[in-house]
Amino acid sequence: MKNFIILSVLMLTTWLELLGQDGIYNRFSISVSGGRAIPVGSFGNKNIVNSAIYTLEGVQNPWVIGIDKSKSGFAEPGYFVNLEMKYMLSQSFGIRLQTGSTLNSVWTDGITQFLSTNYGDQKFEHVDYRILHAAPGIGYEKKIGNFSLGLGVYSGLALTNYPYYESILLYTTTVPPLKWAHDGDRSNLKALLLGASINLNYQKSSKFNWGIVLSYQSANFDYSMTTRVIPGFSPNPEINDVLKTSNLNIGLKLQYIFARRQ
Repeated sequence: MKNFIILSVLMLTTWLELLGQDGIYNRFSISVSGGRAIPVGSFGNKNIVNSAIYTLEGVQNPWVIGIDKSKSGFAEPGYFVNLEMKYMLSQSFGIRLQTGSTLNSVWTDGITQFLSTNYGDQKFEHVDYRILHAAPGIGYEKKIGNFSLGLGVYSGLALTNYPYYESILLYTTTVPPLKWAHDGDRSNLKALLLGASINLNYQKSSKFNWGIVLSYQSANFDYSMTTRVIPGFSPNPEINDVLKTSNLNIGLKLQYIFARRQ
């Protein structure tokens, strides 16, 4: 991913510099930003007691068959990186196209403790949340001396890996131990992404700006899951769930402006 972004920046920079000396391309800019992705809302909740899904409601000591991700995503603070192209329609308003990714690991210690306390010694494991997006949008920019304040909103396509998890049943006597896990398709998920951003830039030169960016992104991914003890046990009832992702991103931004040479 890092090499792809670097190569893309170099290719776009070369192409637009060649074409943009006397045309509309001097209104273009390209920027790279990155930093911390902080989960907010239910995405960052870590309440396994309220989000556990049971096979039989109302039965004493029912077996857990899944986790309701619409209530708790158990996401840890992670990282984001974005690549953005912008075209200014006027001195203040512009259109933009942003692509990027976020990575959040999953807090599993509390889930392991909950399952082990209720059902015997276990180790719960969960894949990281990796979200890719491509989103067009609009932006507003206000210049004050060498500084500029930018606001933007955008919406587009988000992709994420299947939120697979499993619990290794350490209390079993088989080698390797049995595990409780999803047994079925694990295709990537798609959803509508909504986002908004604010950034404060300092104009280092006629072509380079650097600054701080703060953005919010959310996307809700529908998916289904069927768990069972593997190998050999019958599947539990299918679960239809929603992974509600939302991150507050804060980081640094470097912008290159394709200004006409004098």
